[in-house]
Amino acid sequence: MDQSLIVNQRTGQLMRFIDPDGGDHTVAPGRRQTLRIECWSPASEEREPNHTHPEQVSGFEIISGELAFWVDGKEFRAGPGETVTVPAATNHRFWNPTDTEAHYVGTFEPALDTRGFFQVLFRLANEGKLGKGGMPKPLHLPVLFRAFGREIRPSSPPWPVTRLTIAALAPIAALRGYRDPADL
Repeated sequence: MDQSLIVNQRTGQLMRFIDPDGGDHTVAPGRRQTLRIECWSPASEEREPNHTHPEQVSGFEIISGELAFWVDGKEFRAGPGETVTVPAATNHRFWNPTDTEAHYVGTFEPALDTRGFFQVLFRLANEGKLGKGGMPKPLHLPVLFRAFGREIRPSSPPWPVTRLTIAALAPIAALRGYRDPADL
């Protein structure tokens, strides 16, 4: 199997990492690498949780099909040839509300470790370790936010509440042996 292709068996989403390393390194003075991910999302009522990318601009280039977006309180759709840009730290989510597959390219700038986040998230989904709506289990949160807090955060509850909850759960998670994403 193509090592750059990952599958989320919970949602049916496929991702292929276009940039081979997906790392966060400087490619030119003052510019950070952009991670590009080719994605296929089947028709589904499944919606990912509202979230933000605190330090990243994310984008969508629709190749075929249609996606619905909720960005900072506004809902809209985008189809073939259209692009959507979500500024850093903006609450958003997207889904495929149609009866056909959506094919698009997602972008993240800077890349940070977004590839690593999706690899872990899809593994957890495939192992049945995500809760309702695709959220990680509570004792997984301290590990995930330590590893990927620059890449993604849930919009609700508010970040200060989430941070306090994570701090309270961290010792219990560590006692359970959850110290690294590979432990989850």
